[in-house]
Amino acid sequence: MKRPDGRLAKNTLRPARKIERQVKPSEPVKTARPAAPAEPAKVIKPTKVPKAAKAPKVAKAPKPVRATKPGKASVLSDAVAVRKADRAAARQRRREARRFTSTVRQRRWFAGLTIGVVALLGSTILIATYSPLLAVQRIVVSGTDRIPKTAIQKALKGELNKPLPQVSSDEISNLLKPFRLIQSFAVVSIPPHTLEVRIVERQPIAIVKIGGNSYLYDPAGIQLGKANNLLAYPTIVIQGNPSDSANFSEAIDVLMALPTTLLPKVNTIEAKTKDNVVITLRGYSSRKIIWGDSSNSILKSRDLSALLANNTGNASVIDVSSPTAPVVRQ
Repeated sequence: MKRPDGRLAKNTLRPARKIERQVKPSEPVKTARPAAPAEPAKVIKPTKVPKAAKAPKVAKAPKPVRATKPGKASVLSDAVAVRKADRAAARQRRREARRFTSTVRQRRWFAGLTIGVVALLGSTILIATYSPLLAVQRIVVSGTDRIPKTAIQKALKGELNKPLPQVSSDEISNLLKPFRLIQSFAVVSIPPHTLEVRIVERQPIAIVKIGGNSYLYDPAGIQLGKANNLLAYPTIVIQGNPSDSANFSEAIDVLMALPTTLLPKVNTIEAKTKDNVVITLRGYSSRKIIWGDSSNSILKSRDLSALLANNTGNASVIDVSSPTAPVVRQ
């Protein structure tokens, strides 16, 4: 089919021919068999898809270094080197400063520690000295034989309710002066509230007759009371008061030098002068021992013990006034 312009049209369709097949009468007509029922399809389990491995991290590419001019790079490196050198020098100066000032720091530390200890000790002493927590509430007296304990406790009654650190030995000594039988004493503080006074009494060493009466005396010449047993101690024959007599002191020195086994055998000791001391023994028919003065007492005592051991017969006088040449007389 042509267009008005004389060209053929593209979509020109030709009429389709109908082809019909004639069926011959002799051929039987075939019928289609029914289709067999289809078997049920098997269910296929889906297979597990493995997890994909994580892709490794890709390292970041380093930043490109900016290129610098050759002159500028050398200036920067020199500046960095100078800064490093300055830091090293500063560190060295600090180390040197610490080394030279270490002794000063130690001294300051020790000084501070000492001040703290002293302050703590001072505060402790002040609290203990003035605090009523350590006040005396009980006084205990020990070591007395002839002196009643109640009398001493009554004399020390003023020390009650006083802090233990404030108790003075001098003050107690003044309170105990009236007791002549006290030779010495010791004060012991037993916190928190007990004060113990330990007494040492005077011990008699000889008998002295004064005005027809016999009295006991200690080595210091202190009278301790009347003598009831004249055989218990030796009798010192002197003139005057034993407390201020030189002859009494000479006789006491001789008694103190005698052997302990011989002292109970001394009946009398007479000190006519300081150079003439005569001893009379018991049980030896009034045997006399001429002692002389109180010098060389140890050597005289040895000579006397040897002579008494070898001459137990009729010797009536033993003279040891010269210890290097003792004399025995009938």
